Amino acid sequence: MRDIQKKSPQKKIINLNHEIKDKIFSTKKTLDISKPQLKPYSLDLTELQKKSSDIVSTKKIENTYSFKECKHPGLYKSIKFFLICLIFLIPLESINVFYKALEIKNSLVENAFAAIENVKNIPENFNGTNFSDIYENFQSANKQLLKADKNIWFLKPGMYLNDTNKDIFKTVNDFVLSGKMLTEAGIYFGNSLPQIYDISLEVIKSFNQEEKGIEKSLTSELEESFKNIQNGFDKVKSSNELISKANFKVLPKEYQNKFIKAKDHLQTLTTLSNEIQQYFPAFLNMLGDRYPRRYLVLFANNNEQRAIMGFLGSGMILEFNDGYITQNQVFDIYEIDGQIVENTPLPKVFETITGNWGVRDSNYSPSGQISAKNAASLYEKAGREGVDGVIFIDLEVFKRVLEIIGEVEISSLPQKINHQNFDQVLSYIIESKIEGQNDPKKVLKNLTPIIFKKLAEEKKWFALTSIFPELVKGKHIIAYSKIEEIENLFSYLGIDGKVINPQEKQDYLSVINTSISGNKSDYYMREKIDTKTHISSEGIITNELTIERSHNFNAEAEKNLISIAENFNLPPLTPELKKILGAGDNKVSVRVYVPMNSRLKKIEGKNKEEIEIKYDEELNLTYFQTEIITKAGEKQKVKFVYETPFKLNFNNNPHIDDYIFTVQNQPGSRNTIFIKSISLDPKLKVFEKMSTKTLQYEDKQIKISSILDSDINLGLVVGK
Repeated sequence: MRDIQKKSPQKKIINLNHEIKDKIFSTKKTLDISKPQLKPYSLDLTELQKKSSDIVSTKKIENTYSFKECKHPGLYKSIKFFLICLIFLIPLESINVFYKALEIKNSLVENAFAAIENVKNIPENFNGTNFSDIYENFQSANKQLLKADKNIWFLKPGMYLNDTNKDIFKTVNDFVLSGKMLTEAGIYFGNSLPQIYDISLEVIKSFNQEEKGIEKSLTSELEESFKNIQNGFDKVKSSNELISKANFKVLPKEYQNKFIKAKDHLQTLTTLSNEIQQYFPAFLNMLGDRYPRRYLVLFANNNEQRAIMGFLGSGMILEFNDGYITQNQVFDIYEIDGQIVENTPLPKVFETITGNWGVRDSNYSPSGQISAKNAASLYEKAGREGVDGVIFIDLEVFKRVLEIIGEVEISSLPQKINHQNFDQVLSYIIESKIEGQNDPKKVLKNLTPIIFKKLAEEKKWFALTSIFPELVKGKHIIAYSKIEEIENLFSYLGIDGKVINPQEKQDYLSVINTSISGNKSDYYMREKIDTKTHISSEGIITNELTIERSHNFNAEAEKNLISIAENFNLPPLTPELKKILGAGDNKVSVRVYVPMNSRLKKIEGKNKEEIEIKYDEELNLTYFQTEIITKAGEKQKVKFVYETPFKLNFNNNPHIDDYIFTVQNQPGSRNTIFIKSISLDPKLKVFEKMSTKTLQYEDKQIKISSILDSDINLGLVVGK
């Protein structure tokens, strides 16, 4: 039995680039616009700010942003879950970026750069199995760097002509030695990779093993293999220590920025190494290292939206013990809900469509943690054994996995399932109950083991690393664990699905739709969220929010459903079945989450009595609630005009304040366009601006227009 130390996520200050006067201005006091941030940020206005003058003042101000991340990773952290198994790729990519741009003509270091040529193309060429090629490339790179080190013997201390040359030669020498250490780290990683790969295959294969006996501990083997990884990390840290002390200012100016960029990349690699070491014990814990771990996996159909992804029609109990999958029971959600005897109060949003609360409606809150706790509690109230965690996944996950493994054959179907037809075929089978009245979701029971089998036999599990970041960004995977160490890991990976708690003076928006129409019409819905923000000279912030929903079911969609029925030998498309599969009215309960105590001033497209203003105690946010009904082929609009509960303060010298805004996307949502434009009173100027999406400038307005597939952050320094 191994002791696993608990550690919490590290707090970081993230550097970023942002636009000033159509140029890129870099600072350590800014928000990272290249990565989506799911947490609020604090502003520290302490440094001299460059002046700009597009819709901005020409005054010089002594202020700038410092957005501090609040213990929540951005998109780049999500892939680190798989880097535990594939960590060797990090030094490869780092080396590639580290040396790629450098073109120093001095023959003394050309051997070092030649060595890098053997490494730089490895990441894109690695297919998950060519371990010998990887190892040989590292060995070759290491030998060439050793050669470079020998060739610059006369650069050693005491052999310099003058102090200037001494500093230059030492910097070059340290650069070469640092690269040599990185290749040594890569050799350590390369030695461990085949073992980690084989262990990972054993985990995946165990899903379909009939005999669930445990002959050896996979987590113990993984821990043993990780020792070489740790040796590699030590080399990375030594390389970083060497480079961090180098004096790049002595180099010619044309090389200084390149070397500094290389230094920054190595620092990032070192930080990543530290983080993986920190969370690796939690990874083992998740796989049932010391104790078996049991998870409730819930499959969400986002063609019928819920606050978290979609309707929970089925699920699976997934149990790990020493790294093996020892249980993988797929079930219909109504099997569970039918056994709940305790009368639990129903969330109001569902009062009109159901009489009792079950696991199927547990995901009413946009908070992944709250919805997961609801699901676990209701599951246990059905008399089932408790779980250590809950995982939500939606149809997008299945579609992306099918895109990797290719089409699959299910014995009960005449045609193969692929990523293009999967969700509609599944919905047709379930709603027509082709698999039987008592088990309409049998197709998922058949499909799940096939997916695991193909991932193992065709060795395509490695490709999952390519889709994981996008699935995390779109919140198509959300996980929660009552085990603190594992929950911290989920938070680090960005899959905890937390709703941010806005700062005292932070504007916030999240539009959450819950289908109450009892059909799959959300598949055909397109949504546009357009918010116009005006900041007055007194600092009053007024938001004009328009939600436009379009129902795009048409003759072509009907023709496609008829084709599915014919190709898969399914029942004919009756008028009633057509309504259920998407032609019916789309009816949603809409919750518009805004800062607490925001004041609704005006409503258009709805009568005043059709709007409810409520307070969510769990999220500490105000929300406006209404219903929107959209018929096939039509559009509906609702406009909310409201003021934030806070004002910007332009009274203090130098008469500036910060406008911070975050919009969070609904987990699992698709086909939503987000537009935000900001206009100012003529007396006001923008001194600084930054965003996680590209900023546009139209008619003296700052504007963002983007698909809302991730959270978006925006910051401005506004003043007179």
